[in-house]
Amino acid sequence: MNEHMIAAIRRQFPATETASSSLDKLLTERRPVGQESLIEKLARLEQERLRIQGAEGLPRLRILGKEPFLRLMAGLSGTPRANGCLARIELTGLAPISAAHGDEAAAELTDFLGQWMRAYLRESDVLGRIGPQSYAAFLPQARKGGTETKLAQLAWRLGRTPCTQGLGNLGLDLVSQVVPVGPHAQLTL
Repeated sequence: MNEHMIAAIRRQFPATETASSSLDKLLTERRPVGQESLIEKLARLEQERLRIQGAEGLPRLRILGKEPFLRLMAGLSGTPRANGCLARIELTGLAPISAAHGDEAAAELTDFLGQWMRAYLRESDVLGRIGPQSYAAFLPQARKGGTETKLAQLAWRLGRTPCTQGLGNLGLDLVSQVVPVGPHAQLTL
């Protein structure tokens, strides 16, 4: 990706320097030895899903299935930071960039858009990359309806902002199910 293209992307998607690494650290610090962090669990489940789909030749799904979500929530239940909502975010519209500039450029843009999303979310929200064009968001102390509204606004902003001239619009598809997490959450999907 050339410097002109990177500069154009940064003008279209201003991001703050706030990184989610400090939030990731908070999620990993207070856990029993040997227990996975939230981001590690999401990454492992995503790898498992991709491996199963690759073996069976299935089309790539846009959401993490019900069972992996329930397994993840069972691991989170009862922890002080577990109340809130969990959602999966998948970026689309990157195929033309990948075709024109290579997979490395699309990966770099995916990282940059993750920073842009991170700047839009609250300080307490956690955003982690779980796949080539996928992110997971954990929004503590959030209700399901509020989370769906916030992510729909994020999709609208990103999906209707031209990235650079000639690249068209980038789309942002969101998981259709935002899952409440915590000891008192209803786990029906």
